Amino acid sequence: MTRTSRAASLVALALVLASARPAAADESIFVYRRVYRYATTLQQKYTSIATIGASEDEQAAPVLAEAIEDLLSIQANYSKPSDRELLARAVREALVRLGAWRYAAAAPTAWSVVEQVTEPLARAEAMMALGSMRAVEYAPKIATILRNLNMGPSSDPEGDGRLAYGAILALEKLRDPVGFAPVFFASEGWYTKRVRDAASRALPSIATDPTDPVLEIVRLESLDRKVKALTLELSSGAPRERKLSVVSAALAVSVEYVARDRLEQAKKTELRRLGLRGFAALEGDGGSLVPLFATIYREALDADDKVLAMQALGVDGSEAAAIALAEMLLELDAQQRSGVSDGRREQLAKAGIQYARMTGSSAVSTALVAVSTNDGWSNSVISLAKEALAALK
Repeated sequence: MTRTSRAASLVALALVLASARPAAADESIFVYRRVYRYATTLQQKYTSIATIGASEDEQAAPVLAEAIEDLLSIQANYSKPSDRELLARAVREALVRLGAWRYAAAAPTAWSVVEQVTEPLARAEAMMALGSMRAVEYAPKIATILRNLNMGPSSDPEGDGRLAYGAILALEKLRDPVGFAPVFFASEGWYTKRVRDAASRALPSIATDPTDPVLEIVRLESLDRKVKALTLELSSGAPRERKLSVVSAALAVSVEYVARDRLEQAKKTELRRLGLRGFAALEGDGGSLVPLFATIYREALDADDKVLAMQALGVDGSEAAAIALAEMLLELDAQQRSGVSDGRREQLAKAGIQYARMTGSSAVSTALVAVSTNDGWSNSVISLAKEALAALK
């Protein structure tokens, strides 16, 4: 039989498959297997795979998996670039269908493609198929591939970018925390915007609770990355206590980190404010972070940061927080009595009174009495202090 007549036969079989009534699984597999085995040349094998895939019959999945294994076994026989490209295209055609059908039994075969085929698109398609199959056992291996790609391009940057894109989409579907860190770094890596954007979109889906990798980023990476990681953590589905652990780490960094220039100082301030607002949204932590808030209050140069530290103490609501707020108010009051007066201190006094009242603790009473009896304050500050005292009784 000539190549032309054999190709025509494949087309005829395709028409039969497309128009035939649904058959029993064994009968369908027999027919599909025959379609593939009828092909001898590489072009015919590709055509048969496309024909089987076009049937949109999931019962063909085992045959497509077998076809991939056959192609892997014969790929060494083809050295011409055009032949190798056609073989890779045939593999991709089969993988697209197996992934769409979520045929998990073919996961080892898909991984063999990743390991044995050099063509980047085929390897990327294999990883995406593994993601569609929810083959979670391969998540660490795919994460390792992406981690290595993140280190920089090889002599084929375009191919590496395609591989990274496939790995990102696979890890997004696998939803295993092991994929969070490599996808995070891919989102700001050397790749094209398309790849970086895909990584950014994937991050919220990869791990419901990304706390462990986020903690590593907050402790070890640049300020930009710390801010980004904390933002992701706060918007994640992690338990409140886990989020608070990241907030605590971020705030500690914001105190300990020595900025080298204005840009770093701005990022450090952004991290601190994000942490303080995050703490307030999480509604307190029973006093464990009070010393940290007090340090931030003392060292902050911006009144807004001091107010946020006071807010965190008020939200915390512990006895330790109330004592810290009382000390802040007494210090402000002492300055006011000594003649140091400006709008900034008025702002801080009003915030201190508001958040001291929020604690509901008698520990703030002495400070509130001091402010309410100091004629050096404006009428609005004195009125706030009196209202807060009345609320505590």
